[in-house]
Amino acid sequence: MFGTIINGFLDVVILVLFFSFAVFVHEFGHFIAAVKLGFKVNVFSIGFGPALFKWERNGIVYKFSVVPFGGYVALPQLDPTGMEKIQGENADDGEEPEEVEQIEDIAAWKKIIVAVAGPLGNIIFAVILAFIIYWVPTKDLDETSSDCVIGYIDESAPVSEVGIKKGDLILAVNGEYIKNWYDVSMVSLLSQSTTAVVRVSSEGVIKEFDVPLTMTSMGEYLLVGLAPDAACVVGDVMEGGSAASAGLQSGDIIQSFNNIVVDDGNRFIDMVAERPGMETDIVIIRSGKDMTFKVTPAMNETIGRAVIGISMGTFGHQPMPWMMYKKPSAQLKSDASSILRILRALVTPKESGKAAKGLGGPVMIFVTLWFAIQESFLNAVGFLRFLNVNLAILNLLPIPVLDGGHIVFALYEITFKRKPSPKFVNIIVNFFAILLIGAFITLTFRDTFRMKKAFWHGDKNATVEEVEQVDQAEEAK
Repeated sequence: MFGTIINGFLDVVILVLFFSFAVFVHEFGHFIAAVKLGFKVNVFSIGFGPALFKWERNGIVYKFSVVPFGGYVALPQLDPTGMEKIQGENADDGEEPEEVEQIEDIAAWKKIIVAVAGPLGNIIFAVILAFIIYWVPTKDLDETSSDCVIGYIDESAPVSEVGIKKGDLILAVNGEYIKNWYDVSMVSLLSQSTTAVVRVSSEGVIKEFDVPLTMTSMGEYLLVGLAPDAACVVGDVMEGGSAASAGLQSGDIIQSFNNIVVDDGNRFIDMVAERPGMETDIVIIRSGKDMTFKVTPAMNETIGRAVIGISMGTFGHQPMPWMMYKKPSAQLKSDASSILRILRALVTPKESGKAAKGLGGPVMIFVTLWFAIQESFLNAVGFLRFLNVNLAILNLLPIPVLDGGHIVFALYEITFKRKPSPKFVNIIVNFFAILLIGAFITLTFRDTFRMKKAFWHGDKNATVEEVEQVDQAEEAK
């Protein structure tokens, strides 16, 4: 039911809907609060730019706009008129924006409520998504999978040569306490060198290792090659594949393939790839019982190897940061901790450069969401929850043009019993709007370049030395 159900054009449709809905619920929160508190609402739009079609009711223009990414609500008593140009509010009708000064003033406390209502909409939506993940029966999520007990070591990775063993518990990386596998990636990403100091508990003994970091095809230095101990579980079974014809089901635990014990999902993928066109026994556990099926791996020209038509649930890899927990409270706490850790890094001088380099923009968000959708519907729901929590926290930052900026202006009004200068507000909001747009453009170009580089070099990670050799060769040319 929650398998890989998205293909072709439907990929794009669902991708746009998922992303748009995250922004839509934010603006809908503003809209509901504004209407209830007596604000003047000019427009409530799904999408941006010129309207495809629109109608007016009770003085509010409702419209569907040409750019289907999110939406906005035009509140002249809260938003400076200069932002209307960015929203495209009057792009399709030629009307002049209504001056804020001509409209009845609104109490500052009401402005705060309306500003907070947008992020609150994201949080409410995130809670709903968290409960969906909690209620949907799945073996892909295991609370213990977030524990940093090493269950898999990639023998081809530099980490395999330093002395770390399966069963060791990662305690800290570069002196920073580790709570889950996402922390391992985050702290190594922020490392100030090409090595990371990894502290583990090995059979009750505390040990530290200097581990070489690996430069990925995305240009980031990460600690790779370690993953949790997890069963090799079937995630999704594709229609028309050998696994579906044989009778495999989502949630089956793979025990052996071709009479060889399967204790590593990555190795299992290789084992399947080595037997194209050959009927092979596969033993699984279902409902506590061993069952044997016969499958015949078939070549998939797209990925260039033989497959049996399944995606993997849990196996030897680090779980996605949005799919580490089952309990809703743990999901939301993990989401908030992730974005707060990044924000902390951005304001920490020693980490700000690395943190800024690791930031992703709209392209990265869309690509990540696309991959999440490809893996499974539930994984996409998890990323959407993660995205909503991120949007809520980021919008509450005390920066003009964001909701947090409106809250700061309202608090100023409450504290000093007067509103800040409209001219000053308009200038500073538009200044930060230009900075924000510039940042989006910069991140978009950088993400596009990184994506091109990643797909050009494939998914294989390259060591630091290998990448440096390639760079030196290119410079020599």
